[in-house]
Amino acid sequence: IPGFSSIRKDRRDDQRGGGLCTYIRNTLDFLELKDLSHPDIESQWFLIKPKRLPRGIDAIVVASVYHPPQNNDSTLRNHLFESLDNALINFPNAGIVLLGDFNQFKPGSLTSSFNLKQVVKRSTRGNNTPQSD
Repeated sequence: IPGFSSIRKDRRDDQRGGGLCTYIRNTLDFLELKDLSHPDIESQWFLIKPKRLPRGIDAIVVASVYHPPQNNDSTLRNHLFESLDNALINFPNAGIVLLGDFNQFKPGSLTSSFNLKQVVKRSTRGNNTPQSD
C-alpha cells in the first residue's frame, strides 16, 4: 500500500494459513518490539511515536494479535500479561492499544490489571456489521 510500511510475521512452515501483516503509515516513527513477541503466539508489537500525543504520553505500544478459535485462552492471556508488563516497564509513559482478531478469547483480569477498556464488544462480521446506505 503506497505510503505505508508493511511488517509481516509469517506462520512457521509446519502451520497452515497466513500469519500477520501490519501496515503503519510512513510518516510515523515506529520500532518493532520483537522481544515482546512469542514464537507460538500470533502477535506483533510496535512502539509508535506520533508527533502529537496527549500530555503525559510519550509513545503508543500497539499489539496486533490473531487468536485462532481452537487455541488455548490461558496461553494467550499469559503472553499478554508478560508482554504488557514488559512494555510498561520499558515504556512507562506509553499508551497501550491491543487490536486484532481474538475470536472467543475471554480476557479475565487482563483488562482490570492494565486498566484497559474493551471498545469492540461484539462480533464485527455477519449481522453485526454496520450497514451503509
